[in-house]
This record gives sequence, structure tokens and C-alpha cells, in this order.
Amino acid sequence: MSTVTMTNFRCRKCNRRCVNRPDDYPEGLCYWCAMLERAKGRGWKYVDDRSCPRLLVGKRCRNYANANSWGSCWCRTYANDHGYRWKDCEGNKFVLWEPYQVYMDEMVDLLAAARDDGLHVTISHWGIWVPGIVGLQFVPAGTRLQVPAHQHLAKVTP
Repeated sequence: MSTVTMTNFRCRKCNRRCVNRPDDYPEGLCYWCAMLERAKGRGWKYVDDRSCPRLLVGKRCRNYANANSWGSCWCRTYANDHGYRWKDCEGNKFVLWEPYQVYMDEMVDLLAAARDDGLHVTISHWGIWVPGIVGLQFVPAGTRLQVPAHQHLAKVTP
């Protein structure tokens, strides 16, 4: 049986006390600061943790419509993991989700709901929470983010 060594350290940027595996973030940053640094390297700026893509097109998240609506929005899915709103270098807002796994039947429903709400979805390897993880990126239809074209893996909605 293998054991995983955990290391206690203080983040060199925010000075928070952290416990990580040494291989996770060798640059000496906590998870949060490492994510922000990777985003900065792409020209992105953190907006907030409101990860419902409907907000990008001026719609409310259905989870907050009334007291009985919790869980009724299509953003309430396992695919919405490590979801945050960001801005690219030109100020275009987008939502990035970084799920560890998504089932195809769930993806079909999610893509249809996004399209119905006027959103494009791109599947990419832009993960910044865990580098290299697949990300689902939501933008309003017609928006083009300023990113290198080689980073796109697939466009899944027109």
C-alpha cells in the first residue's frame, strides 16, 4: 500500500497555512493563489464565484427565483465544479467549469439548455484549478474570447 506524503507550508503569496502534496503546487502557492497565477498568465481576471452561465446573458439563475426553486437551474450539476466567472484581456466575461467527470447523457441536456439560453460552450484543456484538466467554457453567443486558437479542442454548440 502506498502512502501520500503531505507537506505543511505557508503560501508565499497570501501567507495562508496550507497542506498539499509536494507535487501539486511546487511553486509554493496555495490552491487559490496558484489558480489566480495561472489565470493571470492567460490574461484572465477573476470576477466572482457566481458560476451560473445564465448570468452572462442577463438572466437570473433559476435556483434563486423563489424559495421552492433551489436545484431547478441547469447549472446545478456535477459538471459545475470549480466554477468561476472570469474576464479575458478585452473584458469579455465567461464562466469556466472544471469537472472531474461528466456523463454524456448529462452533457446532452446541459448543451441543449446552454444553447436555449443563448450561450456557446467550448470544451478545452484550459483548466486552471488543476492544470490540464478539461474545462467547459460558457460565453454569450457571438462572443469571441482573446485566447490562442490552438487551445481549443472542440466547439460543441454553434
